[in-house]
Formats: sequence, structure tokens, C-alpha cells
Amino acid sequence: MCRNAINLPDKSDRYLINDKKIVDENHFLTLYQLDPLRDGKILVMTDDYKSGADKKRNEKQYLYLDAGSNKLYYSSRGIDGEQSSDIMLSHKKINKWDKALKLKEGNSKYDEINPTAAKDGKVIYFSAKSPQSMGGFDIFKIEYNTETGTYGKPENLGAPINSPYDDFLYASSNIERTNYITSTRDCEKGKVCVLKFDENEPTDGYILIKGKFFNFDRPNEFNVNIIFYDQQNWKNLGEARVDSKTGEYSIKVPGAARYGCKIDVVGYSLLLGDFILRRDKKTVTQEIIINKQNNGQERLAIKNTYSEDAMLLFAQAKPKETQVTSKAQATATITLPTASKKKPNVSI
Repeated sequence: MCRNAINLPDKSDRYLINDKKIVDENHFLTLYQLDPLRDGKILVMTDDYKSGADKKRNEKQYLYLDAGSNKLYYSSRGIDGEQSSDIMLSHKKINKWDKALKLKEGNSKYDEINPTAAKDGKVIYFSAKSPQSMGGFDIFKIEYNTETGTYGKPENLGAPINSPYDDFLYASSNIERTNYITSTRDCEKGKVCVLKFDENEPTDGYILIKGKFFNFDRPNEFNVNIIFYDQQNWKNLGEARVDSKTGEYSIKVPGAARYGCKIDVVGYSLLLGDFILRRDKKTVTQEIIINKQNNGQERLAIKNTYSEDAMLLFAQAKPKETQVTSKAQATATITLPTASKKKPNVSI
């Protein structure tokens, strides 16, 4: 089934892996920092929930109890064991759990295991080994359609969430504001790795810039506004206010051949920079770095990185002479001139 990997979409612009820890396969759940009241619970399935067929196979499975403690998700092969492993759902009614029923959507003739849920049950995640998998078990999701009252077709989360190995137990944490999966990729026998990642919503043709501002002279001062514009026509694309505590900012911008930015920092002249973004990616991690040299020359660098190739693009000191007059000649590609009194024609 590994050959299917080349046909599955690369979603590295949506799923950004930021941490990976390898642990014993029996202790990986300790790394899932979940709030039971907001995120629900993941529990090791006991024999109470296993059918005779499940017990015979002696497979380690997991239960998911939703945040309201009213829905219980798990998987089972049924009483006789003739069926594949399917997603089961039980509802709690007046302090009593009703009989678990096989979910109508999402199940197939292949194995579906380890279901979890998000957004009040509107999205169900599970692992399946099918022709649509990259190799072993892949993580899929089904979303609830309020108009039809049913769940849609299973969607493979693609790379980098899935791999040619076994990937399972997707969960979201409100404590750390991140997501988890567990995988057997890059692990020796008896070990698994827990991946933490951010999930970005589709940007509908826009590019999401997730940035952080650094001021080498005043590292703890983030009183900064950044205005982004289309450098070809000087059209204002939006303003990002830097977080006063973390230095982080984010903004969605439409596609453009080249972008410009104006950075208003206390103690500096109006800084101008420009950069290019890859149009085939919908998310970019950006760093804006400024410092002032001993001779008073102001320096600025813009670094854009993409999750899979760490592509670096630096600000260019090439503002149009008709728009900006330089006070100091640029000596490197990361050196930007200060603005003259004649400001570029950009609406703020």
C-alpha cells in the first residue's frame, strides 16, 4: 500500500509539526496534555468493552470519552468476529450507557480503530488500513453535515500527519493549544513517537503569515505595528499588531508577486522591507529581525520558512527611488534604508 503515498495530497501547509518525542509504547498517553472538561479523555480499553472476538485477538485498543462525558467512542470486531474492526458509539442517558451501535458512516470492510472526536462530535477522527492508506494505519476524519444529518466520506489527512507506518489517536489540547498523534515512524520495536502539531484552517486563496518580531536592541519591547502591502501597486493588504508579550503576529494576505512591509518601531525610523512568498504554499512562518549598529545604521532581515524545506528569503534593500529616498547606501541584502520625509503612497 505504500505506493499510494504518491497519490495523497501533501498538507504540510495546513499541518505544521513542531515537536516529536519517542517513548515506550505503553506510556505514550502521558504526553497527551488533555483537559477532560474541554478535550475529553483517552483511556485504555478494558475487557468490559471488548467482545469475545476482541479478547481473542488481544489487540490493545483505546476508548475516547467526549468532553461532556456523554458519548463514548471505541472500535470492535463484533460478537462473532466475522466483521472487520468498526467504530462504535454509545450515548449516556440518565446516568446509564445505552447499547453501543456501529456508526453508520466511516466504517468499511477494512479495519477502523481508535476513534476520537472534536468540535462537539461534529468531526470524528480514526485510523484505518485501507487502499487509501499510505502504508499501515492512516488517520482519517469524517465531518458532520448539518443539512443532511449525516457524516461525509472519510478524508485521509495526508502527509505529514500520515506516513507509510502506523499513525493513530488524533487529539486536540486546549491546555497547550496544539494537537497530537502517535506513530511508529522512525522508532525501534517497542517504541512510538508522539507528534505535536498546529492545524491551520484553509485560507481560501489567501496566504497565512505566522510571524515573530525580534528587536536585538530592546528584546522585551514589542510596541510594533507592521503594515503589509502589494509592492507592485502599493495597495494596503492589512496591518498586523505584534503581541505585546510574545512578539508574535499573524495576518492573511492575498497572493501577490512581491510584498512590502512598513514597520513602525519606537526609536527607529520607518523601516521598509520587501519579500516574496511561494504561491504553492498557504502558510508561512516568518521572522522579522531588527537591530541598530554602533554607527546608527538600521538593519532589518525578513526570514520566511516553510515546514518541509526551510526556504530562506531575506528582505531586499531596493525600494523604488520614486517612492523612498535612502539616507544610507545599502551594504548588504539585509540592510534597508530609512524612509525620507516623502512617504510612499500607501494608505494606512
